[in-house]
Amino acid sequence: MGKMSRLRLDLKQGLDKTQILMIDFVCVFATIILWNINRDLTWQPVIFLLLPIYLHIVYQCPVPKPDFRKIIPVLIILVAAGISAKISHEPQNAAEKFFVVLGACILFGVVAIQPVENIHKMIVLAGIFGGLWTIFYLLTQRWDLRVVDLGFVNAVVTKWESVRPELFAASIQNEDILGGTLAIFSPLLISVWVLRRKYFALSGKLLVSVTLGLILFGVFISGSRPAWAGLILSIAFYSFLFFSFFAKPETRKRSAVLGAFFIVLLLIVGGLSNFKESSALLGNTTLSFASLNERQSLYQQIGYLVRDFFFTGGGLASFPGLYSSYILKIHNLYLSYGHHLYLDLWLELGVLGVAGFAFMILQSFIAGLASYRETEDVVHGILLIGVLSSLVVLLFSGFYEDPLFGLKGTVFFLFIPGIVSALDRDAGCNKKNAESVNHSAKQRRLRNLFVGGVCIAIFGILLVLERNTLLAKWYSNLGAVALAKVELSGWPEQAPGEFADLDTLSADRYFEKALQYDPENCTSNYRQGIIAFRRQEFSVAQSYLEKALQKEPEHAGIRKYLAYSYAWSGDKGNAYRLFQNIPEARQELQTYSNWLETIGETGLANIAISLAERLE
Repeated sequence: MGKMSRLRLDLKQGLDKTQILMIDFVCVFATIILWNINRDLTWQPVIFLLLPIYLHIVYQCPVPKPDFRKIIPVLIILVAAGISAKISHEPQNAAEKFFVVLGACILFGVVAIQPVENIHKMIVLAGIFGGLWTIFYLLTQRWDLRVVDLGFVNAVVTKWESVRPELFAASIQNEDILGGTLAIFSPLLISVWVLRRKYFALSGKLLVSVTLGLILFGVFISGSRPAWAGLILSIAFYSFLFFSFFAKPETRKRSAVLGAFFIVLLLIVGGLSNFKESSALLGNTTLSFASLNERQSLYQQIGYLVRDFFFTGGGLASFPGLYSSYILKIHNLYLSYGHHLYLDLWLELGVLGVAGFAFMILQSFIAGLASYRETEDVVHGILLIGVLSSLVVLLFSGFYEDPLFGLKGTVFFLFIPGIVSALDRDAGCNKKNAESVNHSAKQRRLRNLFVGGVCIAIFGILLVLERNTLLAKWYSNLGAVALAKVELSGWPEQAPGEFADLDTLSADRYFEKALQYDPENCTSNYRQGIIAFRRQEFSVAQSYLEKALQKEPEHAGIRKYLAYSYAWSGDKGNAYRLFQNIPEARQELQTYSNWLETIGETGLANIAISLAERLE
């Protein structure tokens, strides 16, 4: 018993609170990386969390109390993800993505409670993961299928492709996901590299330098224009804050204000460029979008889906099915995600999820710039500059790409706000005396009450003025969810056929109620048209779809469904008029003719053949 007590005492002397918290991060990081790599795993990686729990008990080390204000948006995102997983027409994929979102929320919590002494270690650990990702990409990517020509890099790696062992089997990886994620982490690694003399011996300095080099090289070879543009902007922002930090305090405070204006400008430019004619900023990508104008067309169509699922979202991992079915009217995978962070979040998580994320980013910028203005600590200041610059990459590139939430999601999309929260709660950010702390807390409470009151008042006014419109949107949203769960069950391989008899009674009721409040509700008219089309009531479908197209004349899905309704009802003139503006119409009609023959619809098959010939 005596030996056991001495052993426990020695262990307690060997680890301090800072080290235990770092072990917390390493174990959580390992857990969520396993969730991210192997989506079949659910509870198994949680075993890694037993070690930090044991250490906290043995060392009697309490978990630091997080700032509840910073936790609120995380909880909002998590609740939205839970709802979205429940309503998704892809239950298995939604469950896998939910665990990734859950991992991101857990990672945020662990990062947010870390002392400033651990932050550089976390950044280096994440950077090593990014460096390994770069090496893996370099060794496995199908470089012969690349759109971007990087000269000697392509030549060397193409040569490597012919001799590399089968251990590194070739695959096609998303370049924008790689480039965007690494670009977001680059400013953080730059800050750690600047501080390397304080924290690291020679081997550590070498590790940081190699890791930063690999990260920047990964951004370069990805060929991702949004990542390049975001990184260039962030480096300019970083340089501005860096040189201002070592100037007079007044200059630093003015720089923080200018930084806030710069961020607002990014929001305006990024938002407007999505919906206005612009020059070809993005160039060629892996999806063969020729220019930003084509991205704008994509974003416009995704915007229609966002409107359909405005409140609840369409569900986690729902984008591929929703876009193919309700925008393109096809029965196979075309796009895996929307290439726009904020639209992807809204479409999958609904207004609650995107509001939580937006609030978190806004909160991070405000807290980071406020701390930058006040801190006198060099380490703290340099880390703040890095994390603010990373937020700039995230903010700007999110308007043109979705590296953190697209596809199946990544566990890092809350990592940067977590570091801001950790730095903000550090002692260097606190006021100098208790009186000023109390005064500041009182000001915050009053400000929060004022903002909350204004928001409630605005919501109340909107509810009174737009009651019917909002209720119509709500019921049409519920109907769209119900219809998608029926229509897209088993999508794409086992989805019901075009004219399959489906139980749409629940969706019908929602749409009818929505149209009682707003007869021009586009979502309800469109979906009622689809239901009638499935029943081969083509004249009924036309009446609904014509109303919907009048409301949204650029909606690709409505236009195509209406064209086929005209066609199958024998109105070839109107069908031809609409098909002329659908580039893929001739090929689809030829495919339709073969399928219609197989199901015994010879009359419709003949119509398809004649229209296809007329479109040649």
